[in-house]
Order: sequence, then structure tokens, then C-alpha cells
Amino acid sequence: MIASTDEELRDSYNECYGRIDPFAAALESAPTAMVLTGSELISPECRRRHPFFINWAAPQELGDGVFVRLATPGSWLVVYPRADQHLDRDSTEVMLRLFLPHLDHALGMAARLAEAFIDRDLALSVLDRHRHGLALVSGCGRVDYANPAALAVLRDRDGLCLGAHARLHSNDRVVSGRLRRLLAQAVQATPSNAVARLLIPREGVRSPLTLSILPLCRDPQQSPRRLALVVIVDPEREEPGCREALRELYGLTRAESQVAFEVLRGSGLAAVAEELYISVNTARTHLRQVFAKTGTRRQAELVRLLSCVLSGAGQFAESRRAGAGEDTNVQLPG
Repeated sequence: MIASTDEELRDSYNECYGRIDPFAAALESAPTAMVLTGSELISPECRRRHPFFINWAAPQELGDGVFVRLATPGSWLVVYPRADQHLDRDSTEVMLRLFLPHLDHALGMAARLAEAFIDRDLALSVLDRHRHGLALVSGCGRVDYANPAALAVLRDRDGLCLGAHARLHSNDRVVSGRLRRLLAQAVQATPSNAVARLLIPREGVRSPLTLSILPLCRDPQQSPRRLALVVIVDPEREEPGCREALRELYGLTRAESQVAFEVLRGSGLAAVAEELYISVNTARTHLRQVFAKTGTRRQAELVRLLSCVLSGAGQFAESRRAGAGEDTNVQLPG
């Protein structure tokens, strides 16, 4: 990549000629911080024949440059004079030696920041795909991040929602006060800074949401951002992909996986048969096949096995942004 006030020179190099620049390969074997001229790196014969010089350097009227390889891998600096100008090597070398430490430091910082952004994006992709709601929340209740599953819960505004300043609260005032206290405790450096759990009541006969509040920093005093991880579980939410996971893992047929899933939900054979519009005898036959394929003998044993397996296999959605295309009607601060 070249930086220049001359747009034509810069764009032509970055878009085309940078890929065939022979100096880049020559500088890979040059000592770091050693100042070299173009003639010392590339022979005159090569300069006369190479398309880089014929089609780019000569038309741009560039003379013999002064090059130096930087400590940052794959980075180097060149100062080109115009073809009709003479570049004083000694003064240029003095200038470069003063400049190089600062440039190397800046490039190193840029490389580390780029790696940090990549790591951040990978971490967010994991959080985004988790089937349970995950939110990073400050001690005052402000939601800094919420994955799609958490946004879906907040969108419903049944039990949990966002109030002023994007603060998490419950529709129940008593529960909301306890939630605020637990969040404040989670970001403090105290011996009792442990996982806290809370039931969030919902309207009607809907099962309450379960919240787990996990402190993220062992020593919050050393962290500029004191956040807790809030895990939101909706026990009534059926996750797509569980039946497919059972078929893939145990070779179950579609009907067998449906029976296994209904049993896992706590349904008896009569309820399973009614739900799937089959006879009880057919449901029983499918269940025997499920027992044989999973190596279990009783429903309790089957439920224990499938609960354990699906707690791992079914934790993540098939697509990166499950529900990302939906209108969540929830605005988080940028």
C-alpha cells in the first residue's frame, strides 16, 4: 500500500502495480532498519526489463528511491525522488532513522488493533448464535450488548424490557429492584461476587424467565468497563434444529425424532400420540426404536441422555444471526 498526495500515482500502485513490485520481494531478505537504494536492491538489467518500471515507475517519472525494511512483518518504507531530482542519501537516512521508531510503533499498534477487532468479531459471532439470551450489562443495568435471542425477549416486553437509558428492568417492581442490586453486586470486587440467579415472572400462565448473572472480571478495579453477563432462558421457547440433531446423531427417522423430542418435553405416550396424530401403539413402537438406537431402556434414562446431549449440540443456532432480519423494535445505544 502506498500513500501519496498524487492520487494517480497512489491509486495505480494500490490497485495494480503493487502486486508486481519487485522491491517488495527484495526487501523481505534485507536487514531491518538498513537503508538501501533501489539500485542496491534491483539490478539495472532488471530495471530495464521489468513491467513495474516500464509501466509504472517511468511514466510516473520516479527516480532511484531509498528503501528501508521495517520491524513490522511485511512493511517497508521508500522515499522516491522525481526522475530529474537528486536525493541526498545521507540526509534522507538521518530523517528515516528519526522517523522509523515512531512508524514501527504505529504499525505495530495498528496490527494489534486489527487482531483485536478480528477476535472481537469472532467472539460476537459465538454470542450471536447462542440459543439463549446473552446480554452484557453494567452495574447500573445498562445493556451494552444483547444477542438476537435476548433481543427477542426484550421485544416481547413480557417480564423483561429496556427502560430509559437502555437499562434492563422487570415489569415486577420488586423483582426489578432485586435485579438492580444483583447487577450492582456482580461488578464489585468482593468475596461474594458469585453467580446470582433470579426468576422473572411473566403475565398469565407463562413460565417465568430464568436469569443467571455472571461476573466477568476477577478484579473489576483493574477493568475500565465493569460488566456482567446476563443469561436469559425462556423455558417455553422451542429451539429449531433439536429434532435434526437427534436424527443426525442417532440415525432416528423423522417420526422417531418427533417422539423422542416430545418425551424429552415431558409428554406421556398418550399425549405424544395425540400431538403427532398417531396411535399409542405406533408411538410405543417408535419409542422402542429410539431406546434401541440411543442405548437406553427407560424414559427417564432417555430424557437424561438427550438433555445432556442437546445442552451441547443445541446451544447454537444454525445461522450466524438467528432472527437478525426481524424487526426487534429494541434500540441499543451505539
